[in-house]
Amino acid sequence: MIRINILSLKGGVGKSLIAFKLATKLSLNNKVVLVDRSLSKSISSFLGIQDKFGSGNYWKDLEGLRVVRFDYPADQSQIIEEYKKLMMYDIMIVDNPPLPSDEFFDLDLTSWIKASNSYTYHSIIVLTPPDELIDQTLRVMLPISDFLKEIIERNFTIAMTNIQLFRPIGIVINEVRTEYQIDYEKVRRYFREPMVIQIPFKRTLLENPFSDELNEINPLVDYIRTLT
Repeated sequence: MIRINILSLKGGVGKSLIAFKLATKLSLNNKVVLVDRSLSKSISSFLGIQDKFGSGNYWKDLEGLRVVRFDYPADQSQIIEEYKKLMMYDIMIVDNPPLPSDEFFDLDLTSWIKASNSYTYHSIIVLTPPDELIDQTLRVMLPISDFLKEIIERNFTIAMTNIQLFRPIGIVINEVRTEYQIDYEKVRRYFREPMVIQIPFKRTLLENPFSDELNEINPLVDYIRTLT
């Protein structure tokens, strides 16, 4: 299994939309689980998942896709067991809270590692213009690998030396208006490996965020399939 973390530094950038569309498209050819850790629980609400994590029906099965609602605080042993159950899937997409707001980041990360024995933090970063915001966000995300190393070494008897823990595989720039031109050179200054995807501003997404096919992310879907 490969886990893909959908990340942002602020809310309202379309992170949940990207997570949901990636998961549904990938589920056409793979067994996919979508974990809703977001603060708003917008995916869970859209699908009618009302029960809190660990009690009742806190998941929903669609064709080829399971969506699981995670709520915190929760007992770590319970989270580990949930992740172990989900190891049967090919791909896990995780809709995370904005990083500064994710007070249970350490708990989730250590639970996932204990369940999967996997340390690499594959990620897709979701941004919105203008350039100043994109630049600031990518600059803040540069030290995430050190941040992950600190958490892992504090919780596990293992030395993470010369290992790239933070692996962005995609950068999605959302709500790009016609007149705006992405400065790809500036984006590549921070992370050279990830695929850069731009999604034009669409008024329909404001009215119904989960309605559009969002075909712009298809190259990213194809790339993720090569990683499984």
